[in-house]
Amino acid sequence: MESSERRRRIAIAEASDKLWNGEITRSAFLQICARAGIGLAGLATLSSPRRATAGPPTVQEIRATAGPSSAIEPSSDQHRFLRDAGRTLSGQTVHVVTEDTPPSLATREIMKHEFIPLTGIDVVWELLPLDRVLAKVSADTARRAGTNDIFYLDQAWVGRFAHDTVPVQKLLARKDLAYPGYDFDDILPALVRHIASYDGQVMGIPYDIPIHILLYRRDIFDRLRLPIPKTVPEYLVTVQAIQRELQPHVYGTTAMWKSGHYSLLIDAATWLWAYGGSFFGPGNRPTVNDDRAVAAMEFMRTLAKYAPPEAITWDWNGATKSFVEGRAGMYINAGEWFSV
Repeated sequence: MESSERRRRIAIAEASDKLWNGEITRSAFLQICARAGIGLAGLATLSSPRRATAGPPTVQEIRATAGPSSAIEPSSDQHRFLRDAGRTLSGQTVHVVTEDTPPSLATREIMKHEFIPLTGIDVVWELLPLDRVLAKVSADTARRAGTNDIFYLDQAWVGRFAHDTVPVQKLLARKDLAYPGYDFDDILPALVRHIASYDGQVMGIPYDIPIHILLYRRDIFDRLRLPIPKTVPEYLVTVQAIQRELQPHVYGTTAMWKSGHYSLLIDAATWLWAYGGSFFGPGNRPTVNDDRAVAAMEFMRTLAKYAPPEAITWDWNGATKSFVEGRAGMYINAGEWFSV
């Protein structure tokens, strides 16, 4: 690693410490990251970071969702594999650091009931806000400390840390450690290519992938006898119907339109893509002002009539909270909040 790159990574780690100690502003931290060539594509907010709002699954819930190939089932190949692997690896400790989101919280809890007791391998798993994950990765790799074994890398960082990871194909080639039934090729190729690869090399395993999903209040849809919308025009008609019948207590939809926030970009992407648009076109030229993009933004302006006025101050947390509290009939969200 070049000395300049090492200095940039250490600068990021130190800036994150200062941010959380109140010594610098959010804007100053982002400027330091930008100068270092690092983006925070999945960051919800630095002043109020995303955290897993739902509690971890209980043992009963884990067992209820476990299939016949789950390691929690004593008769499964997976159970036997972890038990046998643990004979040579028991007593080892693995350090993991990921963003604090519901998928990581659930995975960590399942691990406590399956992986640790069967293998005897201890796992220290830290759940942190995304910028703190970046600080950990930056400091560890810059100093070659080897403190952590498994990192959560935001897609915007994959290229930066491409030479600090063990290539996935090298791990998959270890037949002696092949988990029964695990099929890496079953992962959507587009996710592997765009989320977990750099320069043609697979750098990691796609994980914690937010997907645009329509969330709706079944009780409201049943009460008003509304069909689930399948197109953009149908979505608007449904939103209007909900608000017409249930206002002022329930809005047709909700949103996360906080100015200058990544959540606003995500909501904009929802409708930009729905209208067939894109952020970039041929030659990587921006296309955010072409006809499709303009139509998408006009649609968002129309939706504003059917969302809580506070939506312009909300990120993921605010939009999710409004939906959970029953203030909206439906909305589309790309996040990890489906456990609510």
